[in-house]
Amino acid sequence: MGAGLVIGAWMLALSVYDLRERRLPNWLTLPGAAVILVAGAITGKGIAALAGAAALSALYLLIHLLSPRSMGGGDVKLALGLGALTGMCGADVWVLAAIGAPLLTAVCAVIVTDGPLAWNGVVSFWLRLGAFCLYLVVMFVVVRSAIATQAREP
Repeated sequence: MGAGLVIGAWMLALSVYDLRERRLPNWLTLPGAAVILVAGAITGKGIAALAGAAALSALYLLIHLLSPRSMGGGDVKLALGLGALTGMCGADVWVLAAIGAPLLTAVCAVIVTDGPLAWNGVVSFWLRLGAFCLYLVVMFVVVRSAIATQAREP
């Protein structure tokens, strides 16, 4: 329970900062990733955490290198922590994070490129914010459930 609250607070801080500043700072992304990797090593899930971090950050780095305007360096560094966290929870959760986040972003981008929901509209801001918050809540519940399941395993 305590770990879930810490992770939730970290995700909330990242979200608020990103929405306000349109960037993710190293002082939020890298320490979070380090804490998650250390927690993975302590709980015996270090290899899974490291593999998840490496795979997701490599995927995000590839996208960043191919199209720097579509994904910033902060997103690549954030992928270290999220990849480690979801890697510790299993391949199914990792795939959900790897596919779900970009898919949700793409859907929001398609919805808000033109018309009354264009990027500068108030409605579009709250729509995107609501969709992102919903994604965070779903991911929090999935990850918390996976952590609780692993805690019950011998």
